[in-house]
This record gives sequence, C-alpha cells and structure tokens, in this order.
Amino acid sequence: MRKYSYRLKYEYLFVPVNPANSKVTTIKNDTENISGLSIFIKYKIFRNGKEVLFVNNEPVDTGFAIDEKFSCYVSDFIECVFNKDSLYKLLPTAKLEYANSKGYKIFYEVCEYAKDIEINPVYSEGTFCSKEEFERLFKENIEFFNNSNNFPAQVPSYGCEVVNVE
Repeated sequence: MRKYSYRLKYEYLFVPVNPANSKVTTIKNDTENISGLSIFIKYKIFRNGKEVLFVNNEPVDTGFAIDEKFSCYVSDFIECVFNKDSLYKLLPTAKLEYANSKGYKIFYEVCEYAKDIEINPVYSEGTFCSKEEFERLFKENIEFFNNSNNFPAQVPSYGCEVVNVE
C-alpha cells in the first residue's frame, strides 16, 4: 500500500451579500455570475528545523496534534477576514501561538486564487483565476464582501500538495 507525504492547503471563501437586502447574491463578470471568491493558503509546519509532513495511505486532512492534550485542524492557525483597504487580512489565532509555544514554526502563504461561477441557482463551480482577476473582481464589488459571512471567511475545502509517495 502506498504512503503519501504531503502538506495541506485550505480554501478561504468570501461570499457576496447584497447590502440592500442582506441576502447572499452573485456578482457579475462579463457573462459570468460569480457566487464567491477564494484564496488558497498553503501551510508548512516545522519543528526543530525539520518540516513536519502529513503521512497517510491517502492524502486527507486528519487534523494536527500539537501535543498529547491538544489537536486542531491546520486551518485553525489563522483567520482570513475581509478588509476594505487590503481586501483581506490573515490573522494568527491563539492556536497558532500555542503551537509556536510548543516548538513549532508554522508558515503560510497564498498559493492560488479562485472564483465560483454560478451554473444554476443551487450549484456553482470553482475555477482558478489569476491574482489580478481575483483582486479586480473583489475591488469592483467590495461593498458586496463587507458582510458577516467574511469575518472570518469560510473554509469549505482543503487540498494536499504531495511531497513524496512510497
């Protein structure tokens, strides 16, 4: 049976809400109706100078044991929140501080951008886009993203970056 060594990345989703009626809505982009914008953040975890990779028979999000008493999901190390000036901010959480106090160093970076294109009223399909398109769509529709759904942004999915297969 194969063993995968991998890093985790998470989707942080910003949902547009119509400020006039407080209902979830779509934003327009040429011929597309967009029901959300996302950033993906990749995490690298180190302890004693060595990278800590997840190892499993298949790449899955199993959670992360900081010590024998406390575990969490890697996505819990930061909150991604709407920010009118910079579009979003990445804020460290108490869980990240706790992991740091136990000898871990956690690094994170935005690695991908996406938009959710509405296919019909109940289904949207995510597609990757450039940073420039993401920022343009966000800025052109900034008033739709300043809502409670984005304080913090939602974390609906994760992905894995496979480093090694044995």
